[in-house]
Amino acid sequence: MRTDLEKELQRYLKEIKKCLLCSTKLSRKFLSDLAQSVDQFVEAEPEADITAVKDHFGTPEQIAKSFLAETDIGYLRKKIRIRSIIMICTSIALAAWCIMVGISVVDNHMSAHGHGVEEIIVYEPGEETTDNSDEIFIQGDAA
Repeated sequence: MRTDLEKELQRYLKEIKKCLLCSTKLSRKFLSDLAQSVDQFVEAEPEADITAVKDHFGTPEQIAKSFLAETDIGYLRKKIRIRSIIMICTSIALAAWCIMVGISVVDNHMSAHGHGVEEIIVYEPGEETTDNSDEIFIQGDAA
């Protein structure tokens, strides 16, 4: 097979994979069978290009629709429900974690004073040393 056609076929199968909304196990089996069918078609038609393949098998959206039509709808609903429950639980857990971290940060900030007070006592020469609070200056502010 030509390398340019191989690349286009790989891209075609990747587009189909993106369109499939089912479990990895089902899509892998379906894509494996489809890839074999595409290879057989290309071997039988040596002049075939990607447009001939798309004309024969359909666009990725058409293939995904036909696959979903054949798949059990109850199975798909169950998978979607499970996926939704997982997303909701993950969102709740993430929100709870953010709230706990926020509370922890606020509590840590409130419990830590974050600053110290330095007292400077100035005695004038010739004065008696007393313990009056009027003579205490706190770094730039007179008390």
